[in-house]
Amino acid sequence: MLIAYNGNNKLLPELYDTGLKDFLEVIQKNPEMIEGLSSRQVHIGTLLTKFVPKLIKKYPKDFRTAIEQVEIVIYSKGYDKVKGEEYVYAMVLKLHIEFLMKQRELGRIDKPDGSIDILNIRLFYIDIKSGKWHEFDPLEKQLEIAVKNVNLDESGKSLEEWLADNFRL
Repeated sequence: MLIAYNGNNKLLPELYDTGLKDFLEVIQKNPEMIEGLSSRQVHIGTLLTKFVPKLIKKYPKDFRTAIEQVEIVIYSKGYDKVKGEEYVYAMVLKLHIEFLMKQRELGRIDKPDGSIDILNIRLFYIDIKSGKWHEFDPLEKQLEIAVKNVNLDESGKSLEEWLADNFRL
């Protein structure tokens, strides 16, 4: 079976890897999780499960919120078109969502499942290190800022980790 989503002609197992299996297992037990989702949102959910498998299992309500916010921030803005959607998932979403789950486990985020912002556009607009605002810069620069904000720097921490360690989120 081929999928042609966003012009991507790949076999389903090739596109989604183990995310498809994990996604299907969870939604078979909890079909309400995908109730009312568009095909693009199901695609987003499957890719999220591929890159951040713990999210759907540990925080199912945050998972639903993440799908909606990824659609708004990544796809509506067009970041998926800059270097490809898998690049955004691997270089930004995976690391950022894992950071949020770690903050939850450390007790720094104490809001119930489904009540936090998983993805905020400011991650792409604000360079945490310099404080410089990039809202009106090209999408390529904004994506570069997000990658910089969530990936490890020379200190061995991401800039958002540094921010969380030094300021209350």
